[in-house]
Amino acid sequence: MQYYLDKFVKVFFYRGTLINTDIINVLMFVATIIILTNLNGIFNLIFGVSAPFSPLILPCVLLPTFFFMVTGVKFHILCTMYVVSLLCYLIMSGISLIGHIQEHDPELLEDNTYLKNTRLYLVSILTVFSFYVYTRYKIKKNQLLPFIEFCTILFLATTALTPLAEVLGLNDVYEFGIVTDTYDRKTGAFKNPNSAGSHANLTLVFVLFMLTITKGWKSVLYLVLVPIPVIASIATYSKASLIMSVLVFFIFIFFVLFRKVIALNVKSNINRITRITMIVMIAAVVYAPFYLISKFEELSHPQQQRIMQTIRLVSGEINEETTSHRSRVYAEGIYLIKKHPLIGFGFAGLHRLPVAGFGVHNSYLAMIGEAGIFVGILFLIWLLLSLYYAVFNRYPFQLKFFCFGVLCVLFIQVYFPTAAGFGDRVGTLVLGIIFGILSFKRDVYEKVD
Repeated sequence: MQYYLDKFVKVFFYRGTLINTDIINVLMFVATIIILTNLNGIFNLIFGVSAPFSPLILPCVLLPTFFFMVTGVKFHILCTMYVVSLLCYLIMSGISLIGHIQEHDPELLEDNTYLKNTRLYLVSILTVFSFYVYTRYKIKKNQLLPFIEFCTILFLATTALTPLAEVLGLNDVYEFGIVTDTYDRKTGAFKNPNSAGSHANLTLVFVLFMLTITKGWKSVLYLVLVPIPVIASIATYSKASLIMSVLVFFIFIFFVLFRKVIALNVKSNINRITRITMIVMIAAVVYAPFYLISKFEELSHPQQQRIMQTIRLVSGEINEETTSHRSRVYAEGIYLIKKHPLIGFGFAGLHRLPVAGFGVHNSYLAMIGEAGIFVGILFLIWLLLSLYYAVFNRYPFQLKFFCFGVLCVLFIQVYFPTAAGFGDRVGTLVLGIIFGILSFKRDVYEKVD
Protein backbone atom coordinates (compact mmCIF):
# COMPACT_ATOMS: atom_id res chain seq x y z
CA MET A 1 0.00 0.00 0.00
CA GLN A 2 2.82 2.40 0.92
CA TYR A 3 4.51 1.64 -2.41
CA TYR A 4 1.45 2.75 -4.39
CA LEU A 5 0.99 5.83 -2.20
CA ASP A 6 4.62 6.84 -2.76
CA LYS A 7 4.24 6.26 -6.48
CA PHE A 8 1.08 8.39 -6.54
CA VAL A 9 2.84 11.20 -4.70
CA LYS A 10 5.79 11.13 -7.12
CA VAL A 11 3.43 11.61 -10.06
CA PHE A 12 2.21 14.92 -8.65
CA PHE A 13 4.95 16.06 -6.29
CA TYR A 14 8.68 16.35 -5.95
CA ARG A 15 10.23 17.26 -2.59
CA GLY A 16 7.01 18.80 -1.39
CA THR A 17 6.47 20.97 -4.48
CA LEU A 18 3.90 20.37 -7.17
CA ILE A 19 5.26 19.28 -10.55
CA ASN A 20 1.94 18.89 -12.31
CA THR A 21 0.71 22.34 -11.37
CA ASP A 22 -1.83 22.41 -14.19
CA ILE A 23 -4.31 20.27 -12.23
CA ILE A 24 -4.16 22.41 -9.12
CA ASN A 25 -4.17 25.70 -11.02
CA VAL A 26 -7.19 24.71 -13.11
CA LEU A 27 -9.18 23.57 -10.07
CA MET A 28 -8.42 26.72 -8.10
CA PHE A 29 -8.97 28.83 -11.21
CA VAL A 30 -12.48 27.38 -11.58
CA ALA A 31 -13.29 27.75 -7.87
CA THR A 32 -12.08 31.37 -7.85
CA ILE A 33 -14.19 32.28 -10.87
CA ILE A 34 -17.35 30.61 -9.53
CA ILE A 35 -17.05 32.26 -6.12
CA LEU A 36 -15.82 35.76 -6.97
CA THR A 37 -18.16 36.26 -9.94
CA ASN A 38 -21.11 34.78 -8.02
CA LEU A 39 -22.09 32.63 -10.99
CA ASN A 40 -24.65 30.85 -8.84
CA GLY A 41 -26.46 34.13 -8.17
CA ILE A 42 -26.37 35.21 -11.80
CA PHE A 43 -27.79 31.93 -13.08
CA ASN A 44 -30.41 31.89 -10.36
CA LEU A 45 -31.60 35.36 -11.25
CA ILE A 46 -31.57 34.82 -15.01
CA PHE A 47 -32.73 31.23 -15.37
CA GLY A 48 -34.25 30.52 -11.97
CA VAL A 49 -31.77 27.66 -11.41
CA SER A 50 -30.68 27.40 -7.80
CA ALA A 51 -26.92 27.05 -7.24
CA PRO A 52 -25.99 25.15 -10.45
CA PHE A 53 -22.25 25.57 -9.85
CA SER A 54 -22.21 24.61 -6.17
CA PRO A 55 -21.42 20.94 -6.91
CA LEU A 56 -18.22 22.09 -8.65
CA ILE A 57 -16.92 24.09 -5.70
CA LEU A 58 -16.48 21.11 -3.37
CA PRO A 59 -14.19 19.02 -5.65
CA CYS A 60 -12.32 22.14 -6.74
CA VAL A 61 -11.32 22.93 -3.14
CA LEU A 62 -11.19 19.36 -1.84
CA LEU A 63 -8.66 17.92 -4.30
CA PRO A 64 -6.04 20.68 -3.89
CA THR A 65 -6.44 20.36 -0.11
CA PHE A 66 -5.77 16.63 -0.34
CA PHE A 67 -2.78 17.08 -2.65
CA PHE A 68 -1.12 19.62 -0.36
CA MET A 69 -1.91 17.56 2.73
CA VAL A 70 -0.11 14.57 1.24
CA THR A 71 3.13 16.56 0.88
CA GLY A 72 2.88 18.20 4.26
CA VAL A 73 1.36 21.55 5.08
CA LYS A 74 2.67 24.11 7.54
CA PHE A 75 -0.27 24.95 9.77
CA HIS A 76 -0.29 28.59 10.82
CA ILE A 77 -1.97 29.57 14.07
CA LEU A 78 -4.59 31.80 12.37
CA CYS A 79 -5.79 29.14 9.96
CA THR A 80 -5.67 26.49 12.68
CA MET A 81 -7.67 28.60 15.14
CA TYR A 82 -10.29 29.41 12.48
CA VAL A 83 -10.79 25.76 11.58
CA VAL A 84 -10.82 24.65 15.24
CA SER A 85 -13.25 27.44 16.20
CA LEU A 86 -15.68 26.60 13.43
CA LEU A 87 -15.51 22.88 14.20
CA CYS A 88 -16.12 23.62 17.90
CA TYR A 89 -19.11 25.70 16.87
CA LEU A 90 -20.54 22.83 14.82
CA ILE A 91 -19.96 20.29 17.59
CA MET A 92 -21.21 22.40 20.52
CA SER A 93 -24.23 23.78 18.68
CA GLY A 94 -25.04 20.24 17.52
CA ILE A 95 -24.94 18.97 21.11
CA SER A 96 -27.06 21.90 22.26
CA LEU A 97 -29.55 21.24 19.45
CA ILE A 98 -30.40 17.85 20.97
CA GLY A 99 -31.58 19.47 24.19
CA HIS A 100 -33.30 22.53 22.73
CA ILE A 101 -34.78 21.41 19.42
CA GLN A 102 -38.30 21.75 20.86
CA GLU A 103 -37.69 25.50 21.22
CA HIS A 104 -36.72 25.89 17.55
CA ASP A 105 -38.97 27.05 14.73
CA PRO A 106 -40.42 23.85 13.12
CA GLU A 107 -39.71 25.26 9.66
CA LEU A 108 -35.98 24.84 10.29
CA LEU A 109 -36.45 21.09 9.98
CA GLU A 110 -38.99 21.28 7.17
CA ASP A 111 -36.79 23.29 4.79
CA ASN A 112 -33.56 21.37 5.64
CA THR A 113 -31.94 24.41 7.26
CA TYR A 114 -29.82 22.20 9.53
CA LEU A 115 -28.44 20.20 6.62
CA LYS A 116 -27.86 23.31 4.46
CA ASN A 117 -25.99 25.12 7.22
CA THR A 118 -23.84 22.09 8.05
CA ARG A 119 -22.85 21.76 4.41
CA LEU A 120 -22.24 25.52 4.17
CA TYR A 121 -19.81 25.61 7.10
CA LEU A 122 -17.96 22.43 6.13
CA VAL A 123 -17.40 23.75 2.61
CA SER A 124 -16.29 27.05 4.15
CA ILE A 125 -13.62 25.27 6.18
CA LEU A 126 -12.36 23.50 3.06
CA THR A 127 -12.44 26.75 1.06
CA VAL A 128 -10.42 28.66 3.64
CA PHE A 129 -7.88 25.88 3.99
CA SER A 130 -7.52 25.24 0.23
CA PHE A 131 -6.93 28.92 -0.55
CA TYR A 132 -4.59 29.15 2.43
CA VAL A 133 -2.33 26.39 1.11
CA TYR A 134 -2.72 27.57 -2.49
CA THR A 135 -1.70 31.12 -1.53
CA ARG A 136 1.34 29.73 0.28
CA TYR A 137 2.21 27.78 -2.86
CA LYS A 138 1.87 30.94 -5.00
CA ILE A 139 4.06 32.91 -2.59
CA LYS A 140 6.79 30.26 -2.74
CA LYS A 141 6.66 30.50 -6.55
CA ASN A 142 6.77 34.32 -6.34
CA GLN A 143 3.33 34.45 -8.02
CA LEU A 144 1.30 36.14 -5.28
CA LEU A 145 0.75 39.44 -7.12
CA PRO A 146 -0.47 37.83 -10.38
CA PHE A 147 -2.91 35.75 -8.34
CA ILE A 148 -4.24 38.77 -6.44
CA GLU A 149 -4.48 40.70 -9.71
CA PHE A 150 -6.56 37.88 -11.21
CA CYS A 151 -8.88 38.04 -8.19
CA THR A 152 -9.06 41.82 -8.52
CA ILE A 153 -10.21 41.56 -12.15
CA LEU A 154 -12.95 39.10 -11.16
CA PHE A 155 -14.01 41.36 -8.29
CA LEU A 156 -14.21 44.35 -10.61
CA ALA A 157 -16.17 42.51 -13.30
CA THR A 158 -18.84 41.42 -10.80
CA THR A 159 -18.97 44.70 -8.89
CA ALA A 160 -19.41 46.66 -12.12
CA LEU A 161 -22.74 44.90 -12.68
CA THR A 162 -24.25 46.73 -9.73
CA PRO A 163 -24.25 50.24 -11.23
CA LEU A 164 -24.16 49.12 -14.90
CA ALA A 165 -26.93 46.49 -14.98
CA GLU A 166 -29.57 48.98 -16.07
CA VAL A 167 -27.23 50.54 -18.66
CA LEU A 168 -26.57 47.09 -20.11
CA GLY A 169 -30.30 46.55 -20.61
CA LEU A 170 -30.73 43.95 -17.88
CA ASN A 171 -33.91 45.48 -16.48
CA ASP A 172 -36.23 42.80 -17.74
CA VAL A 173 -33.93 39.91 -16.91
CA TYR A 174 -33.40 41.08 -13.34
CA GLU A 175 -36.85 42.54 -12.86
CA PHE A 176 -37.32 41.20 -9.34
CA GLY A 177 -33.73 41.01 -8.19
CA ILE A 178 -31.19 43.33 -9.71
CA VAL A 179 -32.69 46.58 -10.96
CA THR A 180 -36.27 46.93 -9.79
CA ASP A 181 -36.37 47.27 -6.03
CA THR A 182 -39.04 48.77 -3.82
CA TYR A 183 -36.36 50.74 -2.02
CA ASP A 184 -34.52 51.88 -5.18
CA ARG A 185 -31.48 49.85 -4.27
CA LYS A 186 -29.38 47.98 -6.82
CA THR A 187 -27.83 44.60 -6.15
CA GLY A 188 -25.96 43.70 -9.34
CA ALA A 189 -25.26 39.98 -9.49
CA PHE A 190 -26.38 39.40 -5.91
CA LYS A 191 -29.71 38.59 -4.32
CA ASN A 192 -29.60 41.46 -1.87
CA PRO A 193 -27.91 44.88 -1.60
CA ASN A 194 -25.98 43.96 1.54
CA SER A 195 -24.05 41.22 -0.27
CA ALA A 196 -23.48 43.53 -3.24
CA GLY A 197 -22.16 46.21 -0.87
CA SER A 198 -19.69 43.94 0.92
CA HIS A 199 -18.47 42.65 -2.45
CA ALA A 200 -17.96 46.26 -3.60
CA ASN A 201 -15.88 47.16 -0.54
CA LEU A 202 -13.72 44.05 -0.85
CA THR A 203 -13.21 45.10 -4.47
CA LEU A 204 -12.20 48.56 -3.26
CA VAL A 205 -9.51 47.11 -0.97
CA PHE A 206 -8.17 44.87 -3.75
CA VAL A 207 -8.05 47.75 -6.26
CA LEU A 208 -6.32 50.11 -3.83
CA PHE A 209 -3.76 47.43 -3.01
CA MET A 210 -2.99 46.86 -6.69
CA LEU A 211 -2.75 50.63 -7.17
CA THR A 212 -0.08 50.92 -4.48
CA ILE A 213 1.90 47.87 -5.53
CA THR A 214 2.03 48.36 -9.31
CA LYS A 215 3.88 50.98 -11.33
CA GLY A 216 3.47 52.86 -14.60
CA TRP A 217 0.32 52.49 -16.68
CA LYS A 218 -1.08 49.74 -14.48
CA SER A 219 -1.07 52.00 -11.46
CA VAL A 220 -2.88 54.69 -13.47
CA LEU A 221 -5.40 52.11 -14.68
CA TYR A 222 -6.25 51.03 -11.14
CA LEU A 223 -6.65 54.69 -10.14
CA VAL A 224 -9.21 55.05 -12.92
CA LEU A 225 -11.00 51.90 -11.71
CA VAL A 226 -11.34 53.05 -8.08
CA PRO A 227 -14.73 54.77 -8.71
CA ILE A 228 -16.35 51.47 -9.82
CA PRO A 229 -16.55 49.85 -6.35
CA VAL A 230 -17.32 53.23 -4.77
CA ILE A 231 -20.27 53.86 -7.11
CA ALA A 232 -21.43 50.25 -6.65
CA SER A 233 -21.37 50.65 -2.88
CA ILE A 234 -23.41 53.84 -3.07
CA ALA A 235 -25.90 52.26 -5.51
CA THR A 236 -26.78 49.57 -2.94
CA TYR A 237 -27.80 52.21 -0.37
CA SER A 238 -26.74 49.71 2.27
CA LYS A 239 -25.96 51.57 5.47
CA ALA A 240 -23.20 49.12 6.37
CA SER A 241 -21.74 49.45 2.89
CA LEU A 242 -21.77 53.25 2.88
CA ILE A 243 -20.09 53.39 6.30
CA MET A 244 -17.54 50.75 5.32
CA SER A 245 -16.58 52.53 2.09
CA VAL A 246 -15.74 55.70 4.04
CA LEU A 247 -13.87 53.61 6.60
CA VAL A 248 -11.77 51.94 3.86
CA PHE A 249 -10.89 55.43 2.58
CA PHE A 250 -9.71 56.48 6.05
CA ILE A 251 -7.76 53.23 6.54
CA PHE A 252 -5.99 53.76 3.20
CA ILE A 253 -5.15 57.40 3.98
CA PHE A 254 -3.90 56.44 7.46
CA PHE A 255 -1.69 53.63 6.15
CA VAL A 256 -0.18 55.86 3.45
CA LEU A 257 0.44 58.84 5.75
CA PHE A 258 1.97 56.76 8.54
CA ARG A 259 3.47 54.03 6.37
CA LYS A 260 6.94 54.19 7.96
CA VAL A 261 5.57 53.74 11.46
CA ILE A 262 3.04 51.11 10.37
CA ALA A 263 5.67 49.12 8.45
CA LEU A 264 7.84 48.96 11.61
CA ASN A 265 10.88 50.42 9.81
CA VAL A 266 10.50 48.09 6.84
CA LYS A 267 11.25 49.90 3.59
CA SER A 268 7.94 51.26 2.30
CA ASN A 269 8.20 53.39 -0.80
CA ILE A 270 5.08 54.62 -2.57
CA ASN A 271 4.54 55.51 -6.20
CA ARG A 272 3.28 58.87 -7.44
CA ILE A 273 -0.19 57.48 -8.19
CA THR A 274 -0.59 56.43 -4.54
CA ARG A 275 0.12 60.00 -3.43
CA ILE A 276 -2.37 61.33 -5.98
CA THR A 277 -4.97 58.79 -4.83
CA MET A 278 -4.54 59.82 -1.20
CA ILE A 279 -4.99 63.50 -2.09
CA VAL A 280 -8.07 62.72 -4.19
CA MET A 281 -9.54 60.64 -1.34
CA ILE A 282 -9.04 63.43 1.19
CA ALA A 283 -10.65 65.89 -1.23
CA ALA A 284 -13.53 63.47 -1.85
CA VAL A 285 -14.19 63.01 1.87
CA VAL A 286 -14.25 66.79 2.37
CA TYR A 287 -16.38 67.49 -0.73
CA ALA A 288 -18.83 64.58 -0.33
CA PRO A 289 -21.13 66.25 2.25
CA PHE A 290 -21.53 69.36 0.09
CA TYR A 291 -22.23 67.27 -3.01
CA LEU A 292 -24.76 65.17 -1.11
CA ILE A 293 -26.61 68.28 0.05
CA SER A 294 -26.78 69.66 -3.50
CA LYS A 295 -28.11 66.37 -4.95
CA PHE A 296 -30.25 65.26 -2.02
CA GLU A 297 -33.56 66.46 -3.52
CA GLU A 298 -32.93 64.44 -6.67
CA LEU A 299 -32.92 61.18 -4.74
CA SER A 300 -36.08 59.14 -4.26
CA HIS A 301 -37.76 59.27 -0.86
CA PRO A 302 -36.53 55.77 0.17
CA GLN A 303 -32.99 56.70 -0.84
CA GLN A 304 -33.19 59.91 1.17
CA GLN A 305 -34.38 57.89 4.15
CA ARG A 306 -31.44 55.48 3.88
CA ILE A 307 -28.95 58.35 3.73
CA MET A 308 -30.48 60.12 6.73
CA GLN A 309 -30.65 56.87 8.72
CA THR A 310 -26.96 56.25 7.97
CA ILE A 311 -26.01 59.73 9.19
CA ARG A 312 -28.08 59.31 12.35
CA LEU A 313 -26.59 55.86 12.96
CA VAL A 314 -23.03 57.20 12.66
CA SER A 315 -24.02 60.02 15.03
CA GLY A 316 -24.84 57.40 17.67
CA GLU A 317 -28.63 57.19 17.32
CA ILE A 318 -29.41 53.49 17.61
CA ASN A 319 -33.04 52.43 17.28
CA GLU A 320 -35.24 50.23 15.10
CA GLU A 321 -35.38 52.82 12.34
CA THR A 322 -31.65 53.51 12.04
CA THR A 323 -30.75 49.80 12.30
CA SER A 324 -33.55 48.59 9.98
CA HIS A 325 -35.19 46.77 12.91
CA ARG A 326 -31.95 44.95 13.71
CA SER A 327 -31.86 46.39 17.23
CA ARG A 328 -35.12 44.59 18.03
CA VAL A 329 -33.80 41.37 16.49
CA TYR A 330 -30.52 41.71 18.40
CA ALA A 331 -32.50 42.12 21.62
CA GLU A 332 -34.23 38.78 21.00
CA GLY A 333 -30.90 37.17 20.20
CA ILE A 334 -29.34 38.50 23.41
CA TYR A 335 -32.35 37.20 25.35
CA LEU A 336 -31.73 33.69 23.99
CA ILE A 337 -28.03 33.99 24.84
CA LYS A 338 -28.88 34.89 28.43
CA LYS A 339 -31.32 31.97 28.54
CA HIS A 340 -28.66 29.41 27.49
CA PRO A 341 -25.25 31.12 27.97
CA LEU A 342 -23.02 28.08 28.38
CA ILE A 343 -23.99 25.66 25.61
CA GLY A 344 -26.21 27.88 23.48
CA PHE A 345 -29.62 27.60 21.88
CA GLY A 346 -28.61 24.93 19.38
CA PHE A 347 -27.39 24.74 15.79
CA ALA A 348 -29.13 27.19 13.40
CA GLY A 349 -31.46 28.27 16.19
CA LEU A 350 -30.64 31.96 15.73
CA HIS A 351 -30.86 31.67 11.96
CA ARG A 352 -34.62 31.85 12.45
CA LEU A 353 -35.67 33.41 15.72
CA PRO A 354 -38.85 32.10 17.38
CA VAL A 355 -40.50 35.54 17.68
CA ALA A 356 -39.00 37.52 14.79
CA GLY A 357 -39.33 34.61 12.36
CA PHE A 358 -36.01 35.32 10.63
CA GLY A 359 -32.30 35.32 11.40
CA VAL A 360 -30.55 37.40 14.03
CA HIS A 361 -28.56 39.21 11.30
CA ASN A 362 -25.34 39.06 13.30
CA SER A 363 -22.77 36.27 13.00
CA TYR A 364 -21.25 36.99 16.39
CA LEU A 365 -24.59 36.77 18.20
CA ALA A 366 -25.47 33.68 16.15
CA MET A 367 -22.20 31.99 17.07
CA ILE A 368 -22.52 32.70 20.81
CA GLY A 369 -26.26 32.11 20.91
CA GLU A 370 -26.08 28.73 19.16
CA ALA A 371 -22.86 27.27 20.62
CA GLY A 372 -22.35 29.10 23.91
CA ILE A 373 -20.05 31.71 25.38
CA PHE A 374 -16.89 29.57 25.35
CA VAL A 375 -17.03 29.12 21.56
CA GLY A 376 -17.66 32.85 21.30
CA ILE A 377 -14.52 33.56 23.33
CA LEU A 378 -12.54 31.24 21.06
CA PHE A 379 -13.72 33.18 18.02
CA LEU A 380 -12.93 36.49 19.73
CA ILE A 381 -9.36 35.37 20.35
CA TRP A 382 -9.06 34.40 16.67
CA LEU A 383 -10.43 37.78 15.55
CA LEU A 384 -8.03 39.76 17.76
CA LEU A 385 -5.08 37.55 16.81
CA SER A 386 -5.82 38.05 13.10
CA LEU A 387 -5.81 41.83 13.50
CA TYR A 388 -2.61 41.61 15.58
CA TYR A 389 -0.79 39.69 12.84
CA ALA A 390 -2.08 42.08 10.17
CA VAL A 391 -0.82 45.14 12.06
CA PHE A 392 2.38 43.96 13.77
CA ASN A 393 3.98 41.66 11.18
CA ARG A 394 7.03 43.36 9.70
CA TYR A 395 5.66 43.73 6.17
CA PRO A 396 5.68 46.57 3.63
CA PHE A 397 2.74 48.86 4.35
CA GLN A 398 0.97 47.80 1.10
CA LEU A 399 0.56 44.25 2.36
CA LYS A 400 -0.43 45.49 5.80
CA PHE A 401 -3.14 47.69 4.30
CA PHE A 402 -4.38 44.81 2.16
CA CYS A 403 -4.61 42.34 5.05
CA PHE A 404 -6.01 44.83 7.55
CA GLY A 405 -8.48 46.27 5.02
CA VAL A 406 -9.85 42.86 4.00
CA LEU A 407 -10.17 41.77 7.63
CA CYS A 408 -12.04 44.98 8.52
CA VAL A 409 -14.54 44.48 5.71
CA LEU A 410 -15.07 40.86 6.78
CA PHE A 411 -15.30 41.51 10.53
CA ILE A 412 -17.48 44.63 10.26
CA GLN A 413 -19.54 44.36 7.10
CA VAL A 414 -19.77 40.63 6.37
CA TYR A 415 -19.95 39.14 9.87
CA PHE A 416 -21.76 41.88 11.77
CA PRO A 417 -25.02 42.37 9.76
CA THR A 418 -25.61 38.75 8.67
CA ALA A 419 -26.29 35.54 10.61
CA ALA A 420 -24.22 33.23 8.38
CA GLY A 421 -21.27 35.53 7.68
CA PHE A 422 -18.73 32.83 8.58
CA GLY A 423 -20.14 30.78 5.72
CA ASP A 424 -19.93 33.57 3.14
CA ARG A 425 -18.11 32.06 0.15
CA VAL A 426 -16.40 35.22 -1.02
CA GLY A 427 -15.40 35.91 2.57
CA THR A 428 -13.92 32.45 3.09
CA LEU A 429 -11.95 32.69 -0.15
CA VAL A 430 -10.29 36.00 0.68
CA LEU A 431 -9.79 34.88 4.28
CA GLY A 432 -7.78 31.92 3.00
CA ILE A 433 -5.63 34.32 0.96
CA ILE A 434 -5.02 36.53 4.00
CA PHE A 435 -4.07 33.52 6.13
CA GLY A 436 -1.61 32.44 3.45
CA ILE A 437 0.00 35.89 3.34
CA LEU A 438 0.24 36.24 7.12
CA SER A 439 1.84 32.80 7.48
CA PHE A 440 5.16 34.03 6.03
CA LYS A 441 7.80 36.27 7.52
CA ARG A 442 9.09 39.59 6.24
CA ASP A 443 11.95 38.38 4.04
CA VAL A 444 9.57 36.55 1.67
CA TYR A 445 7.97 39.89 0.73
CA GLU A 446 11.07 42.00 0.23
CA LYS A 447 10.50 41.96 -3.54
CA VAL A 448 7.00 43.35 -3.15
CA ASP A 449 8.25 46.89 -2.61
